[in-house]
Amino acid sequence: MVFRTFDSSDLSACPPDIRDALGFLRPKPSPWSFVRLGGSTDGAYLVPDALDGIVACLSPGVRNSKRFEDELATERGIRSHLLDFSSDLEKFSTPLIKGMQTFTKKWLGPSSNPTTVTMAEWIHKFEADPNDDLMLQIDIEGAEWPILGDIDVEVMKRFRIIVIELHKLDEIFTNPNLFDAKAVRAFKNLQKVFTVIHAHPNNCCGTSGNLFGSGIRIPRTLELTMVRTDFLEKALKKGAPRQPELPHPLDIGRNVPGTPPIFLGNGWRSSKPRLATLLRIATQALSYEILWRWKKLIPANLYRALKPSRAG
Repeated sequence: MVFRTFDSSDLSACPPDIRDALGFLRPKPSPWSFVRLGGSTDGAYLVPDALDGIVACLSPGVRNSKRFEDELATERGIRSHLLDFSSDLEKFSTPLIKGMQTFTKKWLGPSSNPTTVTMAEWIHKFEADPNDDLMLQIDIEGAEWPILGDIDVEVMKRFRIIVIELHKLDEIFTNPNLFDAKAVRAFKNLQKVFTVIHAHPNNCCGTSGNLFGSGIRIPRTLELTMVRTDFLEKALKKGAPRQPELPHPLDIGRNVPGTPPIFLGNGWRSSKPRLATLLRIATQALSYEILWRWKKLIPANLYRALKPSRAG
């Protein structure tokens, strides 16, 4: 079945915790439109247009780049706190915005030491008021699993919105023992508080095989937009739900331009895709075939000789 929905996928052979996690990852309807923050290349995310009242964003894993946080400050008036032991303030692509941004040269971790801070400690230092809603933008290259597994649920409730990049999902979801050791606690914590409303596959690293005969394949690297479930439920009482679009018109076509696109197909939807969505998939696939794949068929020396010079 082409574009099999989640409910029509055969998940009977999936271990229960993996089946639950797959259900959690499938985007659910929400009443909001989306906006993209962070530019038009890798590092940008889709967030719901429900940012009013969020006072600050916590951003671990910035790698000397903060366009996402700069746009939050200049376009939405939301301050940001950045954290990354591998970054240096003088190497940032843009300077800190005074009064709107802080930087801490530490790792985020499940416990604290001279080079690591916990989420609870970090929040308490900069945004201690428990009544303030926050946002989390997190891309820490696989270090997210122990943090999400150990974090206190009450700390998680401080975040209205989370945008996160999850890593090594192909390995984790195809190995039940690895899933239990590494990810099960993280997913159980997330499911208590959040609902996924958008998913975007980063095409950097391919996908898993067919998961336990279900027809579902999972990207190795997956970007998610999550909203606190209680906030979503209140919003749905006031606004009509919108079905998720996979891919969304605002999504980046390919995080890595020279690598084939990945589309969330069988098992990732609760309804059949619209014609506009199918045309979007076809256009993105054709764009890669026309603009990139042919280059790999040409010897590197010949391609460099044919490539137009940028000089002058």
